[in-house]
Amino acid sequence: MEPHEVDAILRSLAATMAHQRSINDDFRAFARQQLAINDQLKAVQAQQAVTLARIEVLIARMIPHEENGREA
Repeated sequence: MEPHEVDAILRSLAATMAHQRSINDDFRAFARQQLAINDQLKAVQAQQAVTLARIEVLIARMIPHEENGREA
């Protein structure tokens, strides 16, 4: 293999490594954004659970029940 061929291969490898670093940085940024979104979704789910519980209580109060616990 000629020296200029080795140099071309090394330059190509160096460029590939630089590009891969850029891709890795993009993935890290995406992962950070996704973690933030996940945290927001967890908060929304918790609020929904509270709202659902309140709705269930209100519905239970609105529906009349007989002595045996069944709906009238």
